[in-house]
Amino acid sequence: ECDTDFEEYLWSTDETSRSIEVSQAGKYSLTVTDENGCETTKEFTVNESTLSFDLNRSSFNYGKLYLSDLVRDSIEFINTSGAEITIEHNNQTIILSDDQSYIINEILRVGEVGSIDKVIEIKIISPCDSTISIPVSAEVYARLTISADNLEAKIGEFTDIKIYSESDTELNIEDIQFEVEIADVYKTEDSKSFVLSSPISKGTQIVHEMSGMVLLSDDLEYEISINPINMNNSFVELEIQPGLMTIDSICVFDLRKIEYQQPVEMKITPNPAREAINISVIAETESQIKLELISSEGKQKHSDNWTQSTSEITLSIPTDNIPSGVYQLRLQSNDKIITKQVIVVK
Repeated sequence: ECDTDFEEYLWSTDETSRSIEVSQAGKYSLTVTDENGCETTKEFTVNESTLSFDLNRSSFNYGKLYLSDLVRDSIEFINTSGAEITIEHNNQTIILSDDQSYIINEILRVGEVGSIDKVIEIKIISPCDSTISIPVSAEVYARLTISADNLEAKIGEFTDIKIYSESDTELNIEDIQFEVEIADVYKTEDSKSFVLSSPISKGTQIVHEMSGMVLLSDDLEYEISINPINMNNSFVELEIQPGLMTIDSICVFDLRKIEYQQPVEMKITPNPAREAINISVIAETESQIKLELISSEGKQKHSDNWTQSTSEITLSIPTDNIPSGVYQLRLQSNDKIITKQVIVVK
């Protein structure tokens, strides 16, 4: 570059600007002309500069990480050019003499699931302009647990089933639909399917709840299964913990103390019933009696409790507020449950 202003400039490269850029070492001349027409020529020598450096590693590869992880790593940059070089990193200018090193520190805090693919740039300012790109990569996963209660239930009683989500951190992912499966002994009008919507809160949360009645059963234990319907995110590690419903219907007696008793009986007239359901309860010994009328959907339409001290009691349930349909009439005594079907016709 010429340091003085002239009327005309002519380089040996035939360029006519005040300064030029060259990509090859060698000798270059500049002829300048002043306002009086006087000329002078100057020669410039450009020497070749060799840029050389070493990195102890070519990339930051963190592999598998989980949400909210905070990881650190470093790469050593060593000047092997044989001369001083100047670099720029993180808005800082660093001058490195020959064989001097600089530590490139990287701190990575992950906030979203998926692949991380970015670069860190180190700019070399002198002896020439250049940029070093260092790749940064990672695969970020999230842990999510969906679980159901382990609970004890009694035949004829309403029981709540709760479904929970548990996460180490708040998740912003696609909605996931689930289906709850349980045997038909659990009658409920609530939906057995639910959608887990984003964002999913950190910690343990109730995400679905059902209320239903436990009917007569053949087994004492039933699994509460939870099945994902549309789980499409491969970066979410989903763990399902099914629940268990245990039916409390076992009685243990001392055989030496067992005495024969006439069983409790229940008679229904008429059946089908129009205006009222007439019920006769026969018990030879004093008994605690509970009577319930249950719809086919598991709803309780009538309930009564009494202590029966006489051998036979007759009672009537009006059907004025009971819709037509098929119902279960369930009688529970001290040691027995009787269930009979009754039809109401209007």
